[in-house]
Amino acid sequence: MHKPRVLLALPRYRGFNHGLFLGIACLATALKQSGADVEVFDEDVAAQAETKTGCNAHQILDRVLETFKPTLVGVHVNTPNYAAALQLSKRLREVTDVPIVAGGPHATVATVCLLSRHAQFDYVLRGEADDSLPVLAWALTSNRLLDDIPGLSRRIGSSVVHVVHNDSPPLLDCRRIPKPDRGVFLNPPDPDLRKYARSTYLHNFTSSIPGFSGRMVAGAFSSRGCGYSCPFCSPSAFWADTETSRPVRRLRLVEDLIGELKEVRDLGYGAVFFDEPTFPMSSERVWIEEFTKQMKNLGLLWGAPTRLEELDPELLPQLADSGFRYAYFGLETPQPDLQSRIGKHAEIKTVHERLRACEDNGIQCDVSLLFGGPGETDETVDATLLWMDQCLPQGNAFFSLAAYWPGTAWSQAAGLTPEFWEPDFDHKRAEDLGLIWYPESATSIERFYSNSTGTYHPAFLSVERALRIKERIISSGFRARFSQYARTLDAPEFSA
Repeated sequence: MHKPRVLLALPRYRGFNHGLFLGIACLATALKQSGADVEVFDEDVAAQAETKTGCNAHQILDRVLETFKPTLVGVHVNTPNYAAALQLSKRLREVTDVPIVAGGPHATVATVCLLSRHAQFDYVLRGEADDSLPVLAWALTSNRLLDDIPGLSRRIGSSVVHVVHNDSPPLLDCRRIPKPDRGVFLNPPDPDLRKYARSTYLHNFTSSIPGFSGRMVAGAFSSRGCGYSCPFCSPSAFWADTETSRPVRRLRLVEDLIGELKEVRDLGYGAVFFDEPTFPMSSERVWIEEFTKQMKNLGLLWGAPTRLEELDPELLPQLADSGFRYAYFGLETPQPDLQSRIGKHAEIKTVHERLRACEDNGIQCDVSLLFGGPGETDETVDATLLWMDQCLPQGNAFFSLAAYWPGTAWSQAAGLTPEFWEPDFDHKRAEDLGLIWYPESATSIERFYSNSTGTYHPAFLSVERALRIKERIISSGFRARFSQYARTLDAPEFSA
């Protein structure tokens, strides 16, 4: 029997957040452990090569297909790159007849829509595919029946069928989460992709994190999932427990994580950013005690997103001593009445205390602020901007806009089905629901506000109003202060 050859294809992602996709790197590990061969085609890297060499990105893709000869192609489908995923998958179907499987957050929540409308896809794997993708790859190679693969959906006639049951496959035990294979990203066999891969993955938001000055920053994850249910966020839906439907976070074993980070250090990285919903600190005392002890011996600086309640001042000296230099948490709004409408309950006095405590320990801590949530008015925007100017003198913040993403509580309450995100959908229909569409081409929005284009926003947040808020922040000097602070805050001396 010939072993499978799986090409994992990442569509173009035009934002500034294009790091090395660790979920795809985990799939590569799982496939290799099963005995399959794996390559990654990242359209953003191909676009970089096209810009620098003049070699057409389609030509690079064709060359990869010709040399690798995959038996299966997997396409990562996320909402911000949905249109690009459809274009890339159509191109793949034009030049190859091998099966194409879609996976990822958008494919999981829009399975029926995806397979019903887009014939280039043969299958969808819902939820985590670390187990199911290798099984599918080997089943196709051996012409085996596909009726026992959890999470697999396919077309049969004019119907979309979930071959096992309607739910996604069970979540992996934390001890079975594969270690990401960064090599498939950093060292692709194609010469043009290999030449520009590393620079593409280094040029993202982590490269400007205060405290990491002059160091290469690697992405990592300490856990999968999120134990909270913010109404505007999708991880809690994507990683919900299949039996209880409750959101769940699974912590990796410290020894597994530290072993991976030693390899990261050996690759030349000097800092790590844990790109995950909520990094555990005070809620996982035993785990964080062991983790910080081991991190201190590695000599890596690190940072992570977390929650306000995780930043216990008593823990901060220990965290800082282990190399912790940057954190942010989602405050969303400093106004209690608006907080309550989105399930947040942060006391502003506590916010100020935590920010000061972080600063006293040499840790840059930012707050994430959300404009346009339920109840937002011009007056509440004014109040938030005033609070920022008075209480965040170093500019410890970044900004996003209230958005409706597929599968979130907000979208479900608004009656948004997956069809609303189809490229040919008449976005004016959403106006009847009090919503407005931001096109992917709105770079003046995307490069200031986090993850805001290619989806819906409350009608209050017209593009014009969002740009006015942006200009007010910039003209106040707030953003300039933040940029200057980020550039001049050098990493403190740190050694094991």
